[in-house]
Amino acid sequence: MELGIILLVASMAAFLVLLILILPKLLLGVKFTVTEPADRGIKRCFYNGKRCVVYESGKQINKYIKNYLLLEGDNCKILRCKTSNKVKYLDYDVVIFDRYDKVRGVINVKEKMVNGIFTRRVELPEETSYVRIVLRKVNDLTFKQKKKKPIAYIPKGKIALYTLCAAAITAFEVFVLKVSCAYAFGGVFRESFIRSGYGIGIGIFLAIVTGIIAVVTVTVSIKRYGKR
Repeated sequence: MELGIILLVASMAAFLVLLILILPKLLLGVKFTVTEPADRGIKRCFYNGKRCVVYESGKQINKYIKNYLLLEGDNCKILRCKTSNKVKYLDYDVVIFDRYDKVRGVINVKEKMVNGIFTRRVELPEETSYVRIVLRKVNDLTFKQKKKKPIAYIPKGKIALYTLCAAAITAFEVFVLKVSCAYAFGGVFRESFIRSGYGIGIGIFLAIVTGIIAVVTVTVSIKRYGKR
């Protein structure tokens, strides 16, 4: 009985870790549609005792964001934008590039301009080398991206592979759980327990519960990793 309970708990824990943590990180790699920014660094300076670089915004956004600062914080980089006097609300994405010109992530910022023309401090990862700002909304004006795909997305092939692997792991887990229940509750009659109607009923119940967990986990993981 003890062996069955240990196997039951251990297999369920391994199932959840695989589905929630390991598989999404291995298979749900995000791709990006953005390219390097054309923004120009115009000067280096100190701002509140911190080294920073002032960037002149590209023509796509300089009507609303004149320039922005990228300065060094404590174990991070900090972004602040200087906006036009007419800007009262901003919704924009900050696309983060490292020194190897690779995208490291995307941060969405929504802000009401209540303290003049400078936006609030946005903390970025320490490895940030430069950024690209993509406007979503300014005041009541909404900007539509030229490309159909979002800035960050999970390719359909990776979603299909992740779903297939999750289904295979779920099927195997149902089998392991049924065997575990047989060892935990079937005693010396565990083989007949597996084949009996009672065992089959437990198997169906376990399959439904495990399947629901898998479907919810897969759906949440795809939305979480692909939401950029």
